[in-house]
Amino acid sequence: MALNNASSYVNEISKVLPGTENTITFAYQYIFSLPSLVKQGDYFAILISLILIYAAIIVLNKISGLFLIVLKKIMSLAVMVLALMLIYTKFMDNIELEGLTIKTWVIGLSGIAIAILGTIISFYSLFSSTKKAISKGAIAKEMKEESLKDTKPEIDINQLKEFKTFFSLDSLKNDKSLLSVLTFLVVAEFGVFSSVTITAPNIRIGIIMFSIFIILSFVFIKQSYKDYKKGMVHIVVTFVLGSVLAVVLGHYWANIPFSTLLSIDIFKTSCLVALISGMALSLFAGSRS
Repeated sequence: MALNNASSYVNEISKVLPGTENTITFAYQYIFSLPSLVKQGDYFAILISLILIYAAIIVLNKISGLFLIVLKKIMSLAVMVLALMLIYTKFMDNIELEGLTIKTWVIGLSGIAIAILGTIISFYSLFSSTKKAISKGAIAKEMKEESLKDTKPEIDINQLKEFKTFFSLDSLKNDKSLLSVLTFLVVAEFGVFSSVTITAPNIRIGIIMFSIFIILSFVFIKQSYKDYKKGMVHIVVTFVLGSVLAVVLGHYWANIPFSTLLSIDIFKTSCLVALISGMALSLFAGSRS
Protein backbone atom coordinates (compact mmCIF):
# COMPACT_ATOMS: atom_id res chain seq x y z
CA MET A 1 0.00 0.00 0.00
CA ALA A 2 2.83 2.37 0.91
CA LEU A 3 4.63 1.63 -2.34
CA ASN A 4 1.49 2.38 -4.33
CA ASN A 5 1.05 5.69 -2.52
CA ALA A 6 4.68 6.59 -3.18
CA SER A 7 4.32 5.79 -6.88
CA SER A 8 1.16 7.85 -7.09
CA TYR A 9 2.98 10.76 -5.49
CA VAL A 10 5.76 10.62 -8.10
CA ASN A 11 3.19 10.47 -10.90
CA GLU A 12 1.37 13.51 -9.53
CA ILE A 13 4.61 15.49 -9.38
CA SER A 14 5.42 14.52 -12.96
CA LYS A 15 2.00 15.82 -14.06
CA VAL A 16 2.45 19.09 -12.21
CA LEU A 17 5.99 19.59 -13.52
CA PRO A 18 6.05 18.58 -17.19
CA GLY A 19 9.00 19.56 -19.38
CA THR A 20 10.26 22.77 -17.77
CA GLU A 21 9.90 21.62 -14.17
CA ASN A 22 9.65 24.02 -11.28
CA THR A 23 12.16 22.84 -8.69
CA ILE A 24 10.74 25.15 -6.02
CA THR A 25 7.30 23.61 -6.50
CA PHE A 26 8.78 20.12 -6.20
CA ALA A 27 10.65 21.02 -3.01
CA TYR A 28 7.55 22.77 -1.59
CA GLN A 29 5.32 19.77 -2.26
CA TYR A 30 7.91 17.36 -0.93
CA ILE A 31 8.40 19.21 2.35
CA PHE A 32 4.66 19.38 3.00
CA SER A 33 4.33 15.69 2.12
CA LEU A 34 6.96 14.68 4.72
CA PRO A 35 4.41 13.59 7.38
CA SER A 36 2.66 11.21 4.99
CA LEU A 37 5.96 9.92 3.61
CA VAL A 38 7.22 9.26 7.14
CA LYS A 39 4.09 7.20 7.80
CA GLN A 40 4.84 5.20 4.63
CA GLY A 41 8.29 4.35 5.95
CA ASP A 42 10.33 6.50 3.55
CA TYR A 43 13.78 6.43 5.19
CA PHE A 44 14.98 9.58 3.42
CA ALA A 45 11.87 11.48 4.54
CA ILE A 46 12.41 10.34 8.13
CA LEU A 47 16.05 11.44 8.01
CA ILE A 48 15.18 14.86 6.57
CA SER A 49 12.39 15.33 9.12
CA LEU A 50 14.72 14.63 12.04
CA ILE A 51 17.38 17.01 10.73
CA LEU A 52 14.76 19.72 10.13
CA ILE A 53 13.49 19.29 13.69
CA TYR A 54 17.03 19.59 15.02
CA ALA A 55 17.67 22.70 12.90
CA ALA A 56 14.42 24.28 14.11
CA ILE A 57 15.45 23.74 17.72
CA ILE A 58 18.80 25.41 17.08
CA VAL A 59 17.08 28.39 15.47
CA LEU A 60 14.81 28.78 18.47
CA ASN A 61 17.97 28.97 20.59
CA LYS A 62 15.99 28.72 23.82
CA ILE A 63 17.41 25.50 25.24
CA SER A 64 20.75 24.58 26.74
CA GLY A 65 23.75 23.36 24.79
CA LEU A 66 23.78 20.13 26.80
CA PHE A 67 20.25 19.30 25.70
CA LEU A 68 21.19 19.89 22.06
CA ILE A 69 24.12 17.50 22.38
CA VAL A 70 21.95 14.77 23.88
CA LEU A 71 19.15 15.41 21.37
CA LYS A 72 21.53 15.09 18.42
CA LYS A 73 22.89 11.78 19.70
CA ILE A 74 19.39 10.42 20.34
CA MET A 75 18.35 11.34 16.78
CA SER A 76 21.41 9.59 15.37
CA LEU A 77 20.64 6.51 17.45
CA ALA A 78 17.00 6.50 16.29
CA VAL A 79 18.09 6.63 12.65
CA MET A 80 20.52 3.74 13.21
CA VAL A 81 17.90 1.54 14.88
CA LEU A 82 15.35 2.32 12.15
CA ALA A 83 17.89 1.49 9.44
CA LEU A 84 18.71 -1.82 11.15
CA MET A 85 15.01 -2.76 11.18
CA LEU A 86 14.57 -1.80 7.51
CA ILE A 87 17.70 -3.67 6.37
CA TYR A 88 16.66 -6.80 8.28
CA THR A 89 13.15 -6.64 6.80
CA LYS A 90 14.56 -6.20 3.28
CA PHE A 91 16.95 -9.09 3.89
CA MET A 92 14.14 -11.43 4.93
CA ASP A 93 11.97 -10.32 1.98
CA ASN A 94 14.81 -11.06 -0.46
CA ILE A 95 15.24 -14.52 1.03
CA GLU A 96 11.54 -15.24 0.49
CA LEU A 97 11.62 -13.95 -3.10
CA GLU A 98 15.03 -15.14 -4.32
CA GLY A 99 16.12 -17.74 -1.79
CA LEU A 100 19.38 -17.61 0.15
CA THR A 101 21.65 -16.62 -2.74
CA ILE A 102 25.27 -15.56 -2.32
CA LYS A 103 24.33 -11.98 -3.23
CA THR A 104 21.55 -11.82 -0.64
CA TRP A 105 23.71 -13.49 2.00
CA VAL A 106 26.82 -11.33 1.53
CA ILE A 107 25.16 -7.93 1.05
CA GLY A 108 22.32 -8.52 3.49
CA LEU A 109 24.44 -9.75 6.37
CA SER A 110 27.05 -7.06 5.68
CA GLY A 111 24.37 -4.39 5.90
CA ILE A 112 22.95 -5.84 9.11
CA ALA A 113 26.43 -6.10 10.67
CA ILE A 114 27.31 -2.50 9.81
CA ALA A 115 23.93 -1.28 11.08
CA ILE A 116 24.55 -3.09 14.37
CA LEU A 117 28.00 -1.47 14.53
CA GLY A 118 26.40 1.92 13.88
CA THR A 119 23.87 1.33 16.65
CA ILE A 120 26.65 0.40 19.08
CA ILE A 121 28.64 3.50 18.11
CA SER A 122 25.51 5.64 18.57
CA PHE A 123 24.86 4.18 22.03
CA TYR A 124 28.44 4.73 23.07
CA SER A 125 28.49 8.25 21.61
CA LEU A 126 25.27 9.15 23.44
CA PHE A 127 26.56 8.21 26.86
CA SER A 128 30.17 9.33 26.39
CA SER A 129 29.20 12.71 24.90
CA THR A 130 26.68 13.37 27.66
CA LYS A 131 29.21 12.49 30.34
CA LYS A 132 31.89 14.62 28.70
CA ALA A 133 29.52 17.57 28.26
CA ILE A 134 28.59 17.50 31.93
CA SER A 135 32.15 17.11 33.22
CA LYS A 136 33.69 19.80 31.03
CA GLY A 137 30.91 22.34 31.19
CA ALA A 138 29.89 22.04 27.56
CA ILE A 139 27.13 24.61 27.94
CA ALA A 140 29.50 27.45 28.83
CA LYS A 141 31.95 26.32 26.18
CA GLU A 142 29.33 26.35 23.42
CA MET A 143 28.07 29.79 24.44
CA LYS A 144 31.63 31.09 24.25
CA GLU A 145 32.14 29.52 20.83
CA GLU A 146 28.93 31.07 19.53
CA SER A 147 30.00 34.51 20.75
CA LEU A 148 33.37 34.17 19.04
CA LYS A 149 32.02 32.66 15.83
CA ASP A 150 31.67 36.02 14.10
CA THR A 151 35.25 36.94 14.95
CA LYS A 152 36.81 33.83 13.41
CA PRO A 153 38.98 34.61 10.40
CA GLU A 154 37.72 33.51 7.02
CA ILE A 155 39.24 30.43 5.44
CA ASP A 156 42.38 31.39 3.55
CA ILE A 157 42.30 30.29 -0.08
CA ASN A 158 45.90 29.13 0.34
CA GLN A 159 44.65 26.39 2.66
CA LEU A 160 43.23 24.63 -0.36
CA LYS A 161 46.80 23.96 -1.49
CA GLU A 162 47.40 21.97 1.67
CA PHE A 163 44.52 19.56 1.09
CA LYS A 164 46.90 16.96 -0.32
CA THR A 165 48.26 16.41 3.17
CA PHE A 166 44.75 16.19 4.63
CA PHE A 167 44.03 13.10 2.54
CA SER A 168 47.27 11.31 3.35
CA LEU A 169 46.94 7.86 4.91
CA ASP A 170 48.40 9.06 8.21
CA SER A 171 45.95 11.97 8.36
CA LEU A 172 42.96 9.71 7.76
CA LYS A 173 44.19 7.22 10.37
CA ASN A 174 44.44 10.00 12.95
CA ASP A 175 40.86 11.13 12.31
CA LYS A 176 39.08 9.20 15.05
CA SER A 177 35.65 10.41 13.91
CA LEU A 178 36.09 9.10 10.35
CA LEU A 179 35.04 5.53 11.24
CA SER A 180 31.81 6.82 12.74
CA VAL A 181 31.20 9.04 9.71
CA LEU A 182 31.72 6.19 7.24
CA THR A 183 29.56 3.82 9.30
CA PHE A 184 26.68 6.29 9.23
CA LEU A 185 27.21 6.73 5.47
CA VAL A 186 26.88 3.00 4.79
CA VAL A 187 23.92 2.48 7.13
CA ALA A 188 22.01 5.44 5.67
CA GLU A 189 22.46 4.17 2.12
CA PHE A 190 21.34 0.68 3.10
CA GLY A 191 18.35 2.26 4.83
CA VAL A 192 17.26 4.12 1.70
CA PHE A 193 17.50 1.05 -0.54
CA SER A 194 15.60 -1.00 2.05
CA SER A 195 12.63 1.37 2.35
CA VAL A 196 9.99 3.06 0.21
CA THR A 197 11.78 6.06 -1.28
CA ILE A 198 10.62 9.00 -3.39
CA THR A 199 13.05 9.81 -6.20
CA ALA A 200 13.37 12.92 -8.35
CA PRO A 201 10.79 12.84 -11.18
CA ASN A 202 13.43 13.60 -13.79
CA ILE A 203 17.15 14.14 -14.32
CA ARG A 204 17.04 17.94 -14.24
CA ILE A 205 15.43 18.18 -10.82
CA GLY A 206 17.78 15.47 -9.53
CA ILE A 207 20.83 17.48 -10.60
CA ILE A 208 19.45 20.70 -9.15
CA MET A 209 18.56 19.11 -5.82
CA PHE A 210 21.99 17.46 -5.56
CA SER A 211 23.73 20.76 -6.38
CA ILE A 212 21.73 22.55 -3.70
CA PHE A 213 22.60 19.82 -1.23
CA ILE A 214 26.34 20.14 -1.93
CA ILE A 215 26.22 23.94 -1.47
CA LEU A 216 24.32 23.59 1.80
CA SER A 217 26.81 20.95 2.93
CA PHE A 218 29.68 23.43 2.66
CA VAL A 219 27.66 25.98 4.61
CA PHE A 220 26.83 23.36 7.24
CA ILE A 221 30.50 22.40 7.60
CA LYS A 222 31.51 26.05 8.01
CA GLN A 223 28.95 26.55 10.76
CA SER A 224 28.98 23.20 12.54
CA TYR A 225 32.51 21.79 12.37
CA LYS A 226 35.12 23.02 14.82
CA ASP A 227 37.81 22.07 12.30
CA TYR A 228 36.86 23.24 8.80
CA LYS A 229 39.63 21.19 7.21
CA LYS A 230 38.36 18.01 8.82
CA GLY A 231 34.88 18.81 7.53
CA MET A 232 36.26 19.17 4.01
CA VAL A 233 37.94 15.77 4.31
CA HIS A 234 34.67 14.25 5.49
CA ILE A 235 32.61 15.64 2.63
CA VAL A 236 35.10 14.55 -0.04
CA VAL A 237 35.59 11.06 1.42
CA THR A 238 31.86 10.49 1.90
CA PHE A 239 31.12 11.72 -1.62
CA VAL A 240 33.68 9.41 -3.25
CA LEU A 241 32.92 6.29 -1.20
CA GLY A 242 29.21 7.08 -1.08
CA SER A 243 29.00 7.32 -4.86
CA VAL A 244 30.70 3.95 -5.30
CA LEU A 245 28.53 2.36 -2.62
CA ALA A 246 25.35 3.82 -4.14
CA VAL A 247 26.17 2.19 -7.49
CA VAL A 248 27.05 -1.18 -5.91
CA LEU A 249 23.96 -1.30 -3.68
CA GLY A 250 21.80 0.11 -6.46
CA HIS A 251 22.67 -2.84 -8.68
CA TYR A 252 23.04 -5.73 -6.25
CA TRP A 253 20.55 -4.69 -3.53
CA ALA A 254 17.94 -2.72 -5.52
CA ASN A 255 18.33 -4.51 -8.90
CA ILE A 256 18.92 -1.32 -10.91
CA PRO A 257 20.80 -2.08 -14.17
CA PHE A 258 24.35 -0.76 -14.61
CA SER A 259 23.25 0.93 -17.85
CA THR A 260 21.17 3.29 -15.71
CA LEU A 261 23.62 3.62 -12.82
CA LEU A 262 26.55 4.52 -15.06
CA SER A 263 24.65 7.15 -17.02
CA ILE A 264 23.10 10.52 -16.25
CA ASP A 265 19.84 8.66 -15.51
CA ILE A 266 21.25 7.93 -12.06
CA PHE A 267 20.03 11.39 -10.99
CA LYS A 268 16.42 10.18 -11.11
CA THR A 269 17.00 6.93 -9.22
CA SER A 270 17.06 6.02 -5.56
CA CYS A 271 20.88 5.99 -5.79
CA LEU A 272 20.90 9.79 -5.66
CA VAL A 273 18.59 9.73 -2.64
CA ALA A 274 20.88 7.16 -0.98
CA LEU A 275 23.99 9.27 -1.63
CA ILE A 276 22.36 12.44 -0.25
CA SER A 277 21.02 10.54 2.78
CA GLY A 278 24.38 8.95 3.50
CA MET A 279 26.33 12.19 3.21
CA ALA A 280 23.75 14.17 5.21
CA LEU A 281 23.65 11.70 8.09
CA SER A 282 27.44 11.24 8.18
CA LEU A 283 28.14 14.99 8.18
CA PHE A 284 25.44 15.47 10.80
CA ALA A 285 27.06 12.79 12.96
CA GLY A 286 30.56 14.21 12.47
CA SER A 287 29.70 17.85 13.14
CA ARG A 288 31.25 19.73 16.09
CA SER A 289 34.33 17.53 15.67
